[in-house]
Amino acid sequence: MRLFQTAALIFGIGAAASFFSGYFLTDGDFIREIILSVSIWFFAIFFLFVPHITKKILIQNILFFITSVVGMTFFIVKDAHMGASTVWAVYIVFLLYSIVLDSKRDTLFFLIFTVFTQIVLWITFPNVTIVLDNAQYAKRLFIIILSYVAVRYVTSEYDSKFQGYQRFSRGQEILEKISTNFIAVNQDNVRAKIDEMFMMAAEILQYDQAYLFRFDDKGERATILNAYVRDSEDNSLLLQLGRSFKISEFPQVEPLAGKHSPIFCDDIANLGTHTQDESANFFLSRGINSFYALPIFVEEKLSGFFVVEYKEKNELTVVESRLHYLKIIANVLGDARKKIIYEKQLYDFAYIDKSTNLPNRNMLINNLEELLLNRDDADKLVVFNVELDNLRMINDTFGHATGEQVVIKSASILQTLMKDGCVLSRIAEDKFIIVMPIAETIAQVMDCANEITDAFVNPILPADSIGSLFVTTIVGVATFPEDGRDATPF
Repeated sequence: MRLFQTAALIFGIGAAASFFSGYFLTDGDFIREIILSVSIWFFAIFFLFVPHITKKILIQNILFFITSVVGMTFFIVKDAHMGASTVWAVYIVFLLYSIVLDSKRDTLFFLIFTVFTQIVLWITFPNVTIVLDNAQYAKRLFIIILSYVAVRYVTSEYDSKFQGYQRFSRGQEILEKISTNFIAVNQDNVRAKIDEMFMMAAEILQYDQAYLFRFDDKGERATILNAYVRDSEDNSLLLQLGRSFKISEFPQVEPLAGKHSPIFCDDIANLGTHTQDESANFFLSRGINSFYALPIFVEEKLSGFFVVEYKEKNELTVVESRLHYLKIIANVLGDARKKIIYEKQLYDFAYIDKSTNLPNRNMLINNLEELLLNRDDADKLVVFNVELDNLRMINDTFGHATGEQVVIKSASILQTLMKDGCVLSRIAEDKFIIVMPIAETIAQVMDCANEITDAFVNPILPADSIGSLFVTTIVGVATFPEDGRDATPF
């Protein structure tokens, strides 16, 4: 874009200089000079529209090359009768611009064309006698200035490209760190990992605030899992970390739940409709002038949204670059969420009973090992083995589905009896274990056992409405250290 704008400026100045030197300094024909100048102005305007005509770099380069050749031809033909003694040097300007295009082919073609025109002039006008008058000196000064502008532009352009490369390189380095950092993500460190990612990503994206929302399975509620604020004294946080809320009660968040593609606004003040005005006021009241919101997918299902906010308006030139980085980060967050879900599924499969959502035998052994580790003999530990004695008969009579409902109801009854520090587990189809790490007398232990038995005096009503069923229980008791010191035999 800057190349075409600068070239258009050069053509515009060249048109004005051509008319000035041709008409005022050499007393040329007014009509002829004005037509030539207007023609050059036309090329200047054309240059401005090239980036809008096509976005393809190759076609832009070709159009620039053709226009440069035509412009160069104009300067040479105009003074061909004197061998283009001064103006031929203007080719240096166009050559420098062709280098900026970073196209060896276009640069070579332009060089060949320039050499060819000089050979034609050489053959056509082998000997030319000229007078260096005011017009020629003015043209030389003009070409010197043009050359200076061109060189400064080339230097600036390459400096800009180098800085852009440095930013890109730094961005890739940070993305690599973020990806590496998430290799070891798990349920215990995921929040810390995301907080670190927010801080690292802020270096390349320069956002002022960032949020990670997670939607529930029904898409009705959202929870803010992580938040980042550049200024620690900034009080414009959207919501408090960890807060859960109904999406329907928060109209600014509601559009995110139904959107499966990135949303961005480079200038919130430009939002139009009444509904959008409310959203605009919501952002502007917190000093936010632009934002990006990207969906987080897990197994092609919308799991949440990653939102970044800016206090400054975003230039359209940076939108595409920022979206590129944000999409990568959103994918990393989606992969991390997927890994956490799979990890939880494996954990639940290994340690949680699916029907009752209670710890299973494996978890019970782990808990007991922790409780028994370096435990003093004076610190008593009591274990109650609760067996549903008639569960097999219920299964045979009413089916396993009803029996499973009885187990779930029984687990709920036992959970209501739990005291502080007690742990309830299901270790078999018809067996529960209650661990009571609080030392009590034998009489109190027996009272607890009787309380468990009495809890099943009333019949249980399964969910399938087959009627009430009585459940009989057998309660066994073991104590530490009398009945064992290791988890498994105990």
